[in-house]
Amino acid sequence: MTAAFIYDVNHVIPQTTRIVDPVSGLMLNVVTVDGLNSIPVYLTSGEAGDKICVYGTQLIIAGGYTVTATHTVTTGKKLIFTGVTVGGEESAEFDVLVDGLIKFKLRNTGSNRSLVSTFPEPLEVVAGKVVLVKVRNLSGKVKNFEATISGREI
Repeated sequence: MTAAFIYDVNHVIPQTTRIVDPVSGLMLNVVTVDGLNSIPVYLTSGEAGDKICVYGTQLIIAGGYTVTATHTVTTGKKLIFTGVTVGGEESAEFDVLVDGLIKFKLRNTGSNRSLVSTFPEPLEVVAGKVVLVKVRNLSGKVKNFEATISGREI
């Protein structure tokens, strides 16, 4: 099933309808795109919810593996986890975990030390769950690494 993201740039969101997805049974927002066909949309707005931008930095020993940034979703809210930014002084492997499970990995190289990853479909993380970024220093030296967790709590 095709889906699209609509970012509310001018505070105008197209008219949507809520339907039940026949495959998953979940409620979806849909927008009619050509007068006939509807596609699911993920609505995001610069005004919706509380912006989350958690930055962390660590000095990591050669071959070391440690948490660099962490965020626990606030009670009564859910996090619309939209991406991460990672980087460091040397090559590293970055693991992004939600509730202890690796959701994806990033790896930087000598010439490309900073990476920005925006998820094509935001992850929804429920209250009390922990999002964290762990870094494995792939260099043979003690070096500094950083990560930023981005999203909105609604």
